Amino acid sequence: MEPNSETSAASAPETAAKEKRIYRCNGTPFTEAVAVVAHDFRNPPALGQAEYSQVQKVHEKFVEHLSARLATFLRLECTATLTKFETQPYRTFIESIESPAEVALLEIEPLLGVGVLNIALPLCHTMIDRMLGGRGNVTHVDCAPSEIEIALLEDAIAIMMEEWSQQWRSEKKLQCQCIGHDTSARFLKTALPDAVMVCAFVDVQLGTTQGQLQFGIPYSTVEPMVKEAREREARTGAQAIAKKPQWRASYNDIAVPVVAQWKAKEMRVQELLSLASGDVLPMDPDLIAQTHVQLANTREFIGLVGIQNGRIAVQLTKHLAIE
Repeated sequence: MEPNSETSAASAPETAAKEKRIYRCNGTPFTEAVAVVAHDFRNPPALGQAEYSQVQKVHEKFVEHLSARLATFLRLECTATLTKFETQPYRTFIESIESPAEVALLEIEPLLGVGVLNIALPLCHTMIDRMLGGRGNVTHVDCAPSEIEIALLEDAIAIMMEEWSQQWRSEKKLQCQCIGHDTSARFLKTALPDAVMVCAFVDVQLGTTQGQLQFGIPYSTVEPMVKEAREREARTGAQAIAKKPQWRASYNDIAVPVVAQWKAKEMRVQELLSLASGDVLPMDPDLIAQTHVQLANTREFIGLVGIQNGRIAVQLTKHLAIE
């Protein structure tokens, strides 16, 4: 069966383009619809599965601790949820930031590159109001913060970035600082348009105010940290394998109950109630070789019952954990 050289393009919307191929089997034509998927070869995936998982775990832990840090700092109930984590070209990430906005440019020493943090305006004004002693109930949220308000907001940004730095657990001491602010990300050029950005989108509920944090940092900035974390995990795993269990003298005095038993027979309740002293229960002779030995209430072995040195003994014949 081979596809016919005749191929026609089916008319469909741009969002769901399909191609219809005509096949022939024993002279009988039939068609198969194949979905056409666009692929941008100019922006191939820059992160492997291992690197992507490593960076994602760091940001998940960062979001888990962010709620407590902001709630303690602002003395206001706070909930943070990581709604989306992905890699994007710098151009795409910048275009996703709406204007007006509060865009903070972040420098993380000794790493290279500049990170971008966009804080939704409702969250900005709620944080500022709380730091000024207010209740955090802000109604006018369309205007960008003033220079004085931005100076106050930098304290909250420092708390966020300090928590982000701690999640890397690096041997290097990371120091984050704001090097600039802007009300629009349209003309920012902190990285090349096709540079791969690690992007985290966090929904924050701060009191009665809802908003989103958009955090993007070039992968080239965190790449040394990712390599360091993977090497650290590899060393830890190698040490765990090389370390052999050692017997301690204190284990000698631990008493472990040992029980040998058979599953002799199943009986009805009526038959069980009719049993009396002197009754004989028939047993299968094969049960002698099917003795179940329990260690600390856990069935571990099967053995054979016999006599040794005038005492009843069980010879272990099978370890149930090894099939």
